[in-house]
Amino acid sequence: MISHLLALAAVNLCFLAAGAGIGRALGLWQAPRDLPGVLAIVYLIGVAASGILATWALVAGLELSRWQVVVGCALLAAAGAVPVARASLTLPPAPPRPSDRVVLALQIAVAVVVLLLLVDAAYRPLAEWDAWAMWTMKAKAITLLGGLDARVLAGVPYHHLHLDYPLLLPAVEAIGFRFMGSIDTQVIHLQAALLTAALLLALPRLLADRVPVVVAWASVLLIGVAPSLVDQAGAGLADAPLAVFFAMAAVCGWRWLADGRREMLVLSALFAAAVLATKREGTAFVAAFFLVMLIAAGRGRRLAAVAAGVAALATALPWQLWLHANGVDTSNGEIPYAKVVDPGYLAGRLGRIPTGAGSLVWHTLQPGAWLVIVPAAAVAVVLAARGGERRTAVFVAAVACLVLVSVVWAYWVGRPSLHYYLQHSARRVVTTPVVLLGAFLPVLWVAASRGRRAGPPLGD
Repeated sequence: MISHLLALAAVNLCFLAAGAGIGRALGLWQAPRDLPGVLAIVYLIGVAASGILATWALVAGLELSRWQVVVGCALLAAAGAVPVARASLTLPPAPPRPSDRVVLALQIAVAVVVLLLLVDAAYRPLAEWDAWAMWTMKAKAITLLGGLDARVLAGVPYHHLHLDYPLLLPAVEAIGFRFMGSIDTQVIHLQAALLTAALLLALPRLLADRVPVVVAWASVLLIGVAPSLVDQAGAGLADAPLAVFFAMAAVCGWRWLADGRREMLVLSALFAAAVLATKREGTAFVAAFFLVMLIAAGRGRRLAAVAAGVAALATALPWQLWLHANGVDTSNGEIPYAKVVDPGYLAGRLGRIPTGAGSLVWHTLQPGAWLVIVPAAAVAVVLAARGGERRTAVFVAAVACLVLVSVVWAYWVGRPSLHYYLQHSARRVVTTPVVLLGAFLPVLWVAASRGRRAGPPLGD
C-alpha cells in the first residue's frame, strides 16, 4: 500500500507542476515566495487541465503510459517559463497572517478535517455500485487494454454502464494505476478526495481580499464537515469532483465580473471545461452558468463571456466525436431527445415536476447531509438583496437554481421511473448546487452584514 501511495503522490506532483506552469502564465504567482499561497489553486488547475488533455489523448489513440503523462505535464509546466509582462498578480496579495486565535483554531480544524478525509479515502474499499461498475471500471479498462478499447467502452454488452459519460475521472484514475504498476481500487479513492481537500484550501485564498479571513475559514470548515460531501469525496464517484470544478468555475467567473481580470475568465472556462469532462449533466450545468455570466457581464463584456463559454464547450467535442464514430447511444436510453419538445409527451409527465423538485429541495435541506449550508445561504441571499446588494445575491441564486432546474428537466423527460431517479441519484445530484452555495457563503454574508457592494454587476 505504501508504494501505491507514493506512486499516487508522484502523479499528483506531476499535476501540481502542470498547474503551477499554467498558474504562473496566468499571473497567479511570479516569484517562488508567491507559490505556497496559491498551491491548492494551481493543483486544481493542474488536475483540470491534465484530465482534459488525458481525455483528448485517449481519443487520439494514446494509452496514457507514464512517459506520456510526464511529457504532457512537463509541457504544461513549461507554460510558466514563457515571459509575460504584468503590472501585478492576478489575485491581490493576501492580507497578513492574522494573529487571531479564532482564525488559527479554524485553520487547524480545517487541516484536521482534510487529514481525516484523506485517511478515510485511502482505507475505504470500492463499495459504491456506480464507482465499481462505471467510473473505476473504465479506469481499469483503459489501463488493462491500453487506451480506449471500443469492444468495452463502446460495446453493446456494457451499454447499461453509461458509456457516454465523460472520461476525466477514469482517465485520471488510469494514470494513477499506471504509476502504481497495478490496479489498487482502494488507494485510488484518494484521488477524488484530494480534489475536495484542495477546494477547501483554495477558497480562502480566492476570496482573501473580499471577505474577512475568519468568515472564509469558517465557511470552508462548514463545507468540509458536511456528512454527504465527506461520504462522496472518498467513494470513487464523480459527483464530488464535479462539484469542486463547478464551484471553482463559478468563483473564478464571479471574480472576473467583479475585478475585470481576463485571467479569471480563462480559469473559469478551464474549470467549466473540466465540468464538461467529468459528468454528462455537466453540459447543462455549464450552459446554465454561462447564461448567467452572459447576462451579468453587461453589454461591454458579453462577447468575452460568449467566447469563454464556446471555448469550454468546444473541449468536449473530441469525446463526442469518438462516441458518434463508435455508435454509442449518448442518451444511454434514458433521454428521448425526439420527444423533449413533444407537447403530448411532456404534458403527460407534468406530475413528475413538483415531485422531483420537492425531493431535490428536501435533500438539500437535510441537516444530516448538508448541515445548514443551504438555509444559511438562503437567508444570506435575502438579506443581501434587501440590504441593497442584489448583484451577488442574484448571481449566486440564479446559478444554483438553474442547475437544479436542469436536473428537474432531466427527471421530467427521462424514460426511467421517477422513483428510480430519486432513489438512485437525488442525494448526489444536489452536491453541485450545495457546494456552490457553500463556496459563496462568505461573500453572501459579507454582503448581507455590511450592506455594501461586494459582488459583480449584473448587466449595465
